[in-house]
Amino acid sequence: MQSKPITFASAAVLTLGLCAGVTQAETAVVDTATDTTAEVVETLSPVDTAVAAHKAAFQAFRDAGKWPSMDDRAVMVNDALADLDPATLSVSEMETLFASVPVLYSDHTESYDARLAELAQGDSPEAARAASLRFHLLQRDTPSSKRAEMLDDLFQMPGLVEAWRQGKAYDGFGSFGWLEPDQIIALQPDFVALGSQESSEMPSAYFSRMASAFYNFARAEADGSAEAREPLRVSLVDAISAKLDNAELSEEDTKRLSDARDRLNGAYARGKLLGHTAPELNFIWWSNPSDADESYAKLSDLKGKVVVIDFWATWCGPC
Repeated sequence: MQSKPITFASAAVLTLGLCAGVTQAETAVVDTATDTTAEVVETLSPVDTAVAAHKAAFQAFRDAGKWPSMDDRAVMVNDALADLDPATLSVSEMETLFASVPVLYSDHTESYDARLAELAQGDSPEAARAASLRFHLLQRDTPSSKRAEMLDDLFQMPGLVEAWRQGKAYDGFGSFGWLEPDQIIALQPDFVALGSQESSEMPSAYFSRMASAFYNFARAEADGSAEAREPLRVSLVDAISAKLDNAELSEEDTKRLSDARDRLNGAYARGKLLGHTAPELNFIWWSNPSDADESYAKLSDLKGKVVVIDFWATWCGPC
């Protein structure tokens, strides 16, 4: 696709060149009084241009009241990446690209993965960040053994903790949910060792990811595993409390940290939920169409019965 001048029928500014026929950050301002077009050119980086192109293509679907299919998404991503050469991209550029464009849907995942594997060599935080980005390119059918191997390799990288401190390299945490219980437990010693390092300077995102990881370890519970994690859980809770007490935090960070502390203090993260007495739940509303007189106010009222609880959200179609 080649860049070409554009003309508007009325006075307007095309921000970041988000329009068909514009591949760089070209902005055009129309002077309707003289019917002349003055072009103001601001060059975007190739990565920012790709991000802008993908955003514009996606928004076009939404403006038409449609939701793009998987095939549509593949076309959008391939078009956005058409002028990018992954072999020239840095770790920071890859992070910018992956944050906005689902490269996984493209036909070029192998070349992007090869570049990330190259950037992942060494002991620096940047190497750990590159290794973490490779998780973005895993397909849904990627074997759990491959994910476990990649997590194990990531946990061995000397620069990982510093990358976490920079607010980066959290991409691998999502793969915990794809692992088998024995694979998760096998990763626990390295996970505990990494998390036990000084965490006072860690960003709020770090504590949120660690809390989520604890849930996966609880899912894979094995004899003694909860006890082995307990010192880390306590230290994380203490670090979060210190940050909430002593730091000037944004509303978003305060909520994220508070949520992480609540999860870490919960029975599930402590390994005290499965096989233990269920925590009390109070019911706001109850209805049994087959028995209008039946009424329960709390979970313990159902003691002795088999109870299935479905946690769902109004925005979640599969729920």
